[in-house]
Amino acid sequence: METLHPGLYFQEVAGTPPVEGISTATAGFVGITSKGRVGEAVLVTNWSQFVNEFGGFINDSYLAYSVRGFFENGGSRAYIVRAVHYDVSAETGAHTKTSDVASTQLFAGETPVATINAKNDGAWGNDIEVEVVEGKKEGRFTLNVYYKGRLEEAYLETNMRNLEIEVEKSRLIDIISISDTNPDVSPKQSLEGGVDGLDGINDEDYLYSLEAFNPVPINLLAIPGETSKIIQMGMFKYAEDRGDVFAITEIPMGLNVNDARDYAIGMETEFGAIYYPFIQVADPIGFGKNPTKLVPPSGHIIGAIARTDNSVGVWRAPAGTDVKLLGTIGLEYNMSDAEQDILNPVNINAIRAFDGEGICIWGTRTLSSGDYKYIPVRRLVNFIEQSLKANMLWTVFKPNDEKLWGMIKSSVEGFLSTIWAQGGLKGASASEAFFVKCDAELNTPDVVDQGRTYVDIGIAPQKPAEFIVFRISLKR
Repeated sequence: METLHPGLYFQEVAGTPPVEGISTATAGFVGITSKGRVGEAVLVTNWSQFVNEFGGFINDSYLAYSVRGFFENGGSRAYIVRAVHYDVSAETGAHTKTSDVASTQLFAGETPVATINAKNDGAWGNDIEVEVVEGKKEGRFTLNVYYKGRLEEAYLETNMRNLEIEVEKSRLIDIISISDTNPDVSPKQSLEGGVDGLDGINDEDYLYSLEAFNPVPINLLAIPGETSKIIQMGMFKYAEDRGDVFAITEIPMGLNVNDARDYAIGMETEFGAIYYPFIQVADPIGFGKNPTKLVPPSGHIIGAIARTDNSVGVWRAPAGTDVKLLGTIGLEYNMSDAEQDILNPVNINAIRAFDGEGICIWGTRTLSSGDYKYIPVRRLVNFIEQSLKANMLWTVFKPNDEKLWGMIKSSVEGFLSTIWAQGGLKGASASEAFFVKCDAELNTPDVVDQGRTYVDIGIAPQKPAEFIVFRISLKR
């Protein structure tokens, strides 16, 4: 700016970047599906997308029921990982999937000109047929694609160069061109060799599948219905190692209250919670009139948590008469207050049915008895940590002095003030709700010489009122 004459000048300068809260309601699910990509976390944002990508309900998997429950209860973003069995090399430890894609080839004479593959692995691809019909114009042909005998796609008056591009939008097939030569006219021919890869599937396969979530942002994790303790403890470890994930699991189906208590004894983590019992839902593929099915509650619970996060905030306990499990028509077992007294001491969260209220989540504990015994406290700290991580990169490599310390303090205080104003921290004033310290007392010359900047943050989280005690006396 030039200042050539006396007077007033204005210069706009950038302020301290604000800290914006990250999403807290993105789910990650692992399970068996009839089709879909393998070894990859695939984002779906509604039930129809899940069906198109992974197929619908199948008898030997709870995943579809759980994902439907997630969306019914208010969830909107979920990453899905399809579980299959992997062969593991004894020498290198490398994992090789045992699922495979169905395929066939198109020929010109005896020479293959293209390989047609199903869109993804699985026996579902064996139900695809392709047919080559002579085109009306010279040098053209039509490729018809059938699924379970029904014509689903037709690539009209095309040639090999164009077909590879056109098929990119297919829901059923991929094509690998070998030659630009057009294929011979041929009747329907089936794709073959599709394998689901489920023979021998084990606990290690499910835990290995978790690695597909590493590059994507998830906050809530479930492997619905897989109640092996090896799998459950593996989920908890994965959540702890990441530090930004909270795992939801369930007591195995068929256990009574005492057995459920015994099952949970010894399970310890602040990054996960366990629920009881299984829930009853409508079964679209069941037999008889109005069929139902007992399914694990984790998908519905994660949806209810997402609903609570979006309507109030991550600091609100996902439990109470206003946190109903939508789409649920019954419970595997209706427990009494006295029976819940058996579960609460071992941090099992109950699902209860109340007259006039419906089916509600009736517990909000982690599997820890320490400072993070409540789900909203653990998840609030996750939220704060990950929001700062996502928004404070601008501080790296700045001069490590009082100016930087003040900017850091200002940004963090502004973020925590917003949480406090929304009810996420307790205290009559912001100073009672939190403190942020970043100054010369923390950042001594020795600390600065090491290239470090220390910031101390203290918060007063809201804690849920589990036990409401009315003390009644006679007035004289």
